[in-house]
Amino acid sequence: MDKAQIVLEIQRTASDNGGTPLGLGRFTRETGISMGSWRGKYWRNWSHALQEAEFAANRPKEAHEQSFLVLSLARLTQKNRRFPTYADMRLEKETDKSFPSHHSLSRLGTLNERIKLVRTYAKEPPEYGDVLEALPKSQGPDDEELPDGSAATTKEASGSFCLARMSKRSRNASLCRSKEQVRESREWKCKNWAMQA
Repeated sequence: MDKAQIVLEIQRTASDNGGTPLGLGRFTRETGISMGSWRGKYWRNWSHALQEAEFAANRPKEAHEQSFLVLSLARLTQKNRRFPTYADMRLEKETDKSFPSHHSLSRLGTLNERIKLVRTYAKEPPEYGDVLEALPKSQGPDDEELPDGSAATTKEASGSFCLARMSKRSRNASLCRSKEQVRESREWKCKNWAMQA
């Protein structure tokens, strides 16, 4: 496929999309024109291809403000009458496209830090008074409260489980539970919790 045909496809798909050019992934899916057909041959990157087709380069999505993220968590807490789990956030994203992704929300910090942010926010506006009752009780600095109400230590809550192969000869495996043991297992020296594979 030559350069002119690719430019025409960019313009055609943009016209079908209301005048906005498609992103690289969607363009490839809809046209079947792979990146290997043009990258390094006609253009350096997708932005240059769009510019040649007389479009401005697509801008990356901008990060949400922290206040929007905390407000979203507070509203979902109020809706569910409990602090949202990962699955709750994914379900909400499916039904409400304006809800931030789990990855965006994880920028707010650990689970305990997110709960503290929502608690601080919910103290001010009176319409979020019920959110305070739905939030889990805070634990000490080393403990995290799980959204279902059960407390767990940071090591257990982080899910630091690994299955490490001890050596090429041996098929012994170790179930490592602490961060220190996970680090040791990467060096093939897990000391505790030995199991036969």
